[in-house]
Amino acid sequence: MELISTIADILGAGGMFFFLMAEVFQLRKIIRKKTVKSLSYNTYKQKVIAILLSLACFGLTALWLSFAVIFAEAIVILIIIRLMKKYRGY
Repeated sequence: MELISTIADILGAGGMFFFLMAEVFQLRKIIRKKTVKSLSYNTYKQKVIAILLSLACFGLTALWLSFAVIFAEAIVILIIIRLMKKYRGY
């Protein structure tokens, strides 16, 4: 049973890593262009809720690799929201 949990954690973390990289590329674009015109503030608020729920799930099920990846994504998304507030004045 432990092997299945480890495999699930690795596969889940691998899939979420691609979401993390998409957010990192988005953040690099924002920093480079200093604009957030094409981003939806509501979408990013919903992403924060999804990440918090996922963090709770991974913490409760002890999928620590997945937890670490989604936690890194949460940090990147919070930085993006701060930049949205800075450039749009929310």
